[in-house]
Amino acid sequence: MHYYKFNIGDYASHTRHLSPIEDIAYRRLLDLAYTTEKPIIKDIRDLSRLINLREYPQEIIDVLKDFWEEVEEGWINNRVFKEIESTGVKSESASKSAKMRWDKIKKANAMREECERNANALKNDALVCENDATHYPLPITHYPLPETHYPDTKVKDLPARKKRAAPKNDDDDTEALQSACKLTWAAYRTAYALRYAIDPVRNAKVNGQIKMLVGRLGLSDSPLVAAHYLTCNSAYYVQRGHNLDSLLADAEKLRTEWATGRSMTSTRARQIDQTQANMGIVSEAMEILERMGHEKNT
Repeated sequence: MHYYKFNIGDYASHTRHLSPIEDIAYRRLLDLAYTTEKPIIKDIRDLSRLINLREYPQEIIDVLKDFWEEVEEGWINNRVFKEIESTGVKSESASKSAKMRWDKIKKANAMREECERNANALKNDALVCENDATHYPLPITHYPLPETHYPDTKVKDLPARKKRAAPKNDDDDTEALQSACKLTWAAYRTAYALRYAIDPVRNAKVNGQIKMLVGRLGLSDSPLVAAHYLTCNSAYYVQRGHNLDSLLADAEKLRTEWATGRSMTSTRARQIDQTQANMGIVSEAMEILERMGHEKNT
């Protein structure tokens, strides 16, 4: 399966004791279990290679012992097993519903074909009756009906109706936004834990700020800028504990610093301001000299 439900509250309450590496290992093990729909293999060397954590075999073992149960086939997780089983039941139900709809369509087509056959039979019977000679023909009169001259009228070809565009499906955009928000939070949380040795606070306000950050910086840049933010040693950010308020307030500035590899410190800002001031003084001096030369010549 390529999609599974993710309950943020349950996950956070069960994984608060994990280190950043163990947290990453747990998420990747979940992805592997849902994708393959099979027990996790027992060979730690091959397993660490599958989830791209070759240098952390002990963390993988600790996570397996905490959340998985070892059986003969490998390691299994009861929650994962139930989700996969539930998805299979839903798929079977959907298949039955589709079959019922298809049977209704086939019955409707059969009834329409039967009606068409009956209509053709009635038409043939009418033709037979029309061709049958009668014993009492109508008498010939000397006053035939006058001929009428009505020009043939043709219905003008109507313009083809434009097909309505199918309504835009926002499911893909919503899934991409949710995925970007999860990655951005994971990057911020991991970098925060590495710097302060503690997880950041997570609540409804934080979730809204993460969503706003993704909306301002884009789906791909937001996780990288969030991680870069925790490496900034600006006194302003340090005094505020690198909270999300400061990250959101300086989002575009931090993205520029991340993209260019140059931090805009207060010292550098003063240097740029002084350079611009000096250039203004030079321009004014050149204008004065030009006026003086012009007056001397005249």
